[in-house]
Amino acid sequence: MEALAGSVRTFTAAELAAELHSELCALEEGDARAGPGAQAEPSARPPYTLLNMIASADGRATEQGRSGPLGARADRELFHALRTVPDAVLIGARTLRIERYNRIVAEPQARAARAARGLEAEPLACVISSSLELDPELPLLADPEAHVVIITANQATLSGVRAQVDYVRVSDGAQVDLIGAFCELRERFGVKLLLCEGGPHTALELVRAGLLDELLLTISPRLTGGDIASSPAGSRGVPAEVGELPEAALPILSGEVLQPPVGLSLVSVHSTDSFLFLRYRLRR
Repeated sequence: MEALAGSVRTFTAAELAAELHSELCALEEGDARAGPGAQAEPSARPPYTLLNMIASADGRATEQGRSGPLGARADRELFHALRTVPDAVLIGARTLRIERYNRIVAEPQARAARAARGLEAEPLACVISSSLELDPELPLLADPEAHVVIITANQATLSGVRAQVDYVRVSDGAQVDLIGAFCELRERFGVKLLLCEGGPHTALELVRAGLLDELLLTISPRLTGGDIASSPAGSRGVPAEVGELPEAALPILSGEVLQPPVGLSLVSVHSTDSFLFLRYRLRR
């Protein structure tokens, strides 16, 4: 058994983001991913995709329906520092609604860090929405300086939004073809590195589609207790009143069981203020 104690490093958010960016840039273009599209020309491959999630020490990704209460200053700093690394940030529509997303990178210091890495000042904001039931007053959609790409199988368009909105419509019947949509993100918008911030259902769909390359998992030094719900309120047949119970919580992947389970390889372990930051690569 390998002893990890000596391998656990303390970190600042900026240091860890810089290390991650440097390592990802060093990946050979042809070897960066082994999932769908790995043998295609670079411009036709899906982006290299990271999933950033937080969970309590007893495995809950939400507390009172949101991920925010699980974090603290160190985790929030890392959350924002990681946004200085990718070409685009992806979230599911439910996460957009619950967490009330604003502009992805608005702080001058963070925008300068991105520019120093040769990136656009702000990553593209990508939202997966099957229904397009999105309130135009959501902060991200109401900001005229935001650029949002909505991935959907729906042929409708949003009205009343002030953000610049583009659509990626690649469907497999009534469902979004995620592999096709990710390839279009790269071809149309130049997205080579994509950071997904959840939620748990979106995260599971990326794993099922073979699109996830790395998991960045923060373990919060909190015990929340309660039952783990398999689905959020009003989703996948779960009555709304069940999801509203205080004890209802979600794991970082929520939905159908993965058969077979997907293996992970530990890349690094960092720690600060009793938080653990685990970086894994998915085994294929």
